[in-house]
Amino acid sequence: MKTKGYLVLSLAALLTFAACDKEIIPTPVTPDDDKDANVTLDCSSFVRYATDSEFAVYVTPSSGTTYTASVPANVEWVSVASIGGSDAGFVHFSLQNNTTGVTRATTVSIKYGSSKSKSIEIRQYGKTKPEFAEQWGISGKVTRWVSNDRPYEWYIDQGNTGNCSGVNCGPSSVTMACNWYDGSLQLKAREARDTFFNNGGWWYTSDITSYMNIKKIKWHSAYITESSLISEMDNGNIAILCLDMYYISAGGADGRVGKFYTTQGTGWGHFLVVKGYVQTSSGVYFEVYDPYSLNRTASDGLPSGRDRYYKSADIIKATGVWHTTMYVAEK
Repeated sequence: MKTKGYLVLSLAALLTFAACDKEIIPTPVTPDDDKDANVTLDCSSFVRYATDSEFAVYVTPSSGTTYTASVPANVEWVSVASIGGSDAGFVHFSLQNNTTGVTRATTVSIKYGSSKSKSIEIRQYGKTKPEFAEQWGISGKVTRWVSNDRPYEWYIDQGNTGNCSGVNCGPSSVTMACNWYDGSLQLKAREARDTFFNNGGWWYTSDITSYMNIKKIKWHSAYITESSLISEMDNGNIAILCLDMYYISAGGADGRVGKFYTTQGTGWGHFLVVKGYVQTSSGVYFEVYDPYSLNRTASDGLPSGRDRYYKSADIIKATGVWHTTMYVAEK
């Protein structure tokens, strides 16, 4: 991808904000909107790991529509923790720890009307995240793993965000942070883009903070170092970074370590969310939600940018030359 060198952080002492800046690419195909608006769900599939104990689906019914949740009668490892009703809200499912050592899967349903239903696929691995470390390309013995996840889906692929999707990393990242902070917001990145359209171009960090203020998200800013990022993750928070992705090492096709797209020169500004970290005998990797999947998937079928692992040294370098402040959504 041809890139433009904008706001290199030799100017950081003169500027108080940074931006995402990359060539605008063709808009990827966006899935059709749900034509049955009687009930809408925030997702259609979930992936969980061996010791994950729950997941939740946000259900939005039209006026007067009631719904219930159900699990197949022969499935004993999933149960409904909250049934449903007629108001928008989360339906919670409880999971038993997967001690089988193998992946198991089933389909649960949200039923409504006389005979209608929508299905949610749930896959639960027989291993925990740390047990996937070697397979994902994380080197060294794992000594600590922090993932500030939610039981509901909050990853956003900017490729499915409508207008300006090629440069919607800012709107996508702040929307992820807002939905992580309060899942009932159910915000869309399109709304964030429309709030600060910026002539269809890149967002600035000032847009990030302004949008969090509009949505009443509790946040603070901090200088980026490895220890400060680790501290925020240990406190249960997540952080939005603005960085030059040229300095993030490329990853392999099958793993989850390193970036999964090409940056052919410096000045490849980008926003992403840091949501955890892995400490190993070889160093630190930060666990990120990178919105630049553009409908690409990893070998396990998940979006390429979901639970991606970038080396700490790369993150520090990439922010150091672009924007050294993180914007932290608090738990």
